[in-house]
Amino acid sequence: MAQSALIAAFLAGLLGGLHCLAMCGGYVAALAAGREQAPSAILPARALFFRQAAAHAGRIGSYVALGALLGAAGGAALGASWVPVQRTLYIAANTLLLILAIGVARGVSPFCGTS
Repeated sequence: MAQSALIAAFLAGLLGGLHCLAMCGGYVAALAAGREQAPSAILPARALFFRQAAAHAGRIGSYVALGALLGAAGGAALGASWVPVQRTLYIAANTLLLILAIGVARGVSPFCGTS
């Protein structure tokens, strides 16, 4: 197997793991914390609202921070005239979006390994 294929497989696994950590980690932690309570315990509507609002604020905040970071990296690449690198990353990102769309249409999550 070519060394470039091994590097690509490693990077795909690394980025997939980071994706799961960033996108699914908060929800998994929230679900695990919710299991500490007795099954018959029902949260008041206000507590449930604030818990969900905090989870979504954290999720959206992480999207904003990562988007700003990657946007800055893209701007730096543009300033350095790395057009071939940008074009390659653009194609890779759109390919991943297509894979994700097909997975969603089929009812599976292609990146987290869960349905």
